[in-house]
Amino acid sequence: MISRSSCRLFLWLQVLWLTSWGTPGLTQNPLDKDLLLRDIPEVVEFRYQPEKRVWWSRVAQFQLRIPLKASREDGLYKIAPAFRTSHRAKIERCLKAAVERGAHIAIFPELTLSLEAPFRQDVIDDMRRLARPHDMIIIGGSFYDPERRSRCVIITPEEVVLGQKIRPARSEAMPVRGFGMQEGTQLAYLRTKYGNFMVILCSDLISDDVQYIIRRMANLGLLDLCANITYNKASWEFMREASGIVKRHPLFFTITNVDDTDPVPQDEGISHGNTSVYASIHQENFR
Repeated sequence: MISRSSCRLFLWLQVLWLTSWGTPGLTQNPLDKDLLLRDIPEVVEFRYQPEKRVWWSRVAQFQLRIPLKASREDGLYKIAPAFRTSHRAKIERCLKAAVERGAHIAIFPELTLSLEAPFRQDVIDDMRRLARPHDMIIIGGSFYDPERRSRCVIITPEEVVLGQKIRPARSEAMPVRGFGMQEGTQLAYLRTKYGNFMVILCSDLISDDVQYIIRRMANLGLLDLCANITYNKASWEFMREASGIVKRHPLFFTITNVDDTDPVPQDEGISHGNTSVYASIHQENFR
C-alpha cells in the first residue's frame, strides 16, 4: 500500500526526470552558449552632463487618466482625436506643477504620447521648451511608431532620446487585435547629472531578459534609478516585482501608472493606479 506522501514524492521525481533529463535536444547536444544570451537587449548609453553630478534629485510622477481606444488598423491603443486638446492641457498642468516644486526629473505613464504624429510632436516640443530653461529631464510617456514598436520619449535639455519596449503585453500581441506590437531590441541608459537611470515600459518589468540587465547593472554600481512607466491593471504584480528587486539590489525603483477611468470601490490588485517609489534605505547611509 502506497501512502499519500509517497505518491507525492513519486510524482515530483517523475516531473524532475521529465524536465531535467528527458527534454530532447538539451541533453544529447552540447550546450549552445549563444542561446543563453540570444534575447538579452542591447543597452544604448546617452549622456547629459554626468561630470556635474549632484548628490540628490527630486522626481515628480504623474498618474493620469488617458482615454485610449484600440485601433482597428493594428490593434494598438491610441488617444482619440476628440480628447487630444484636453489631454495636452492636462500634460501642461502637470509640468507646471513639476517646475513649481523644483523637480529635476518628471515622469509620465506609458502611452501618454499615443497621439497622431503631428499633434504628438507639438506636445514633445512643449516638453522640450520647458526642459531647457528649467534644466529638467522629462520622461514623457510612449507611443507606437510606424513599425509598430513602442517608443519611450526621454527629453533632456540637450536632446530627445527614444527608448524601446522590449516585450509586448498580452493586449499588444493578441492576433485578434490586428498586427500588434513589434518587439524591441534596445534599452536606453542615461548617465546624467541627476544620476544614472534606465526607463523600462510596462511588461518589461516582468521580463527575465530585462530584469537581468537591471540587476546586473545595479550590482556593478552603474544604475541609481529604474523607472517603469506602465498602463497596467495588474498593479500589485508589478509592485511585488519592484519591491523584490530593490531588496536585493542597490537602486531606487519607480512605477508610474495611469489612473482608472472608472475608479473601483476597493483596490484588490486588479486596478490601475498605485504609482509608487521603492528603495532599501539603511540608517548607516546617512551617518
